[in-house]
Amino acid sequence: MRASTIAKLDEVLRRFATLPFEWGASDCVCLAGACGIAITGKDFVERFRPYTSELSAMRRLRAAGFASVEAAAASLLPDRQIGRAETGDLGVYRTGELGVVIGSEIVYRDRLRGNVRLPLWSARRFFALADYEAA
Repeated sequence: MRASTIAKLDEVLRRFATLPFEWGASDCVCLAGACGIAITGKDFVERFRPYTSELSAMRRLRAAGFASVEAAAASLLPDRQIGRAETGDLGVYRTGELGVVIGSEIVYRDRLRGNVRLPLWSARRFFALADYEAA
């Protein structure tokens, strides 16, 4: 990954670190979408907006035919083999939230703590965000 792209990801993470958690504005899907724009120039989560609560987010997902954020990501992004995750990939944290891979960590949005960094092994699945192709 180019240094300029890594710098864009760092900027996204710095920006989100200053924001309180808010559904539809600074949640895990918004973080993933902002990272997608930084890496590909495309907003892969655009079709799931707007929403302002957990309930309305789930309604948007279900209306699009998905039971979860993970299922939606799996339909849009190619899987990345566990152990091959790299900076800029998305990961699904064990509780279902999306996060972005930065080096040997995954950064996801927690409702109470904002950005949280955890070791990669805490994610159960990865997606190659850089390989996203808009339909």
